[in-house]
Amino acid sequence: MSKRKYNIILRLGDPSDDGHGKTCEFNYVFNKSKDDIFAAYKEGVEKIGFDFINEVAVEYEDSSLDDDSFRKLKEAGFDCSYFYNNGLMDNHDEGDAEYVNFLNEEDYISIFLFFVKVGDPSITYKKLDCEVLDIGGYGLFH
Repeated sequence: MSKRKYNIILRLGDPSDDGHGKTCEFNYVFNKSKDDIFAAYKEGVEKIGFDFINEVAVEYEDSSLDDDSFRKLKEAGFDCSYFYNNGLMDNHDEGDAEYVNFLNEEDYISIFLFFVKVGDPSITYKKLDCEVLDIGGYGLFH
């Protein structure tokens, strides 16, 4: 098995800048390539039962997680205690269906990485806390 490490940036938001243009990036080191990570994600989609990146937070200002998706995450073993402990849960008017009323960027990354690990438990990763060095260049952008 290769001990190669892959530095991968996980980018959220609108990287194509065809909408609001806002993005957020998280730097990680993985033990497998970008292609392996995405293949594991797709395998996780099959096992969990919904396509997280194509079904959650796809519309402007929609950062909720519906009750069906939340139930599937819980059934797959995702630790949902953070959502309960931080007041991010709501109940619908009828029944006991629950949904997460607000996901932030770190929540989104945690759920994405859960899908990856469900798809390929051998994948390991570590978040890098990188520093930014501003080096000028304001005039380069028109």
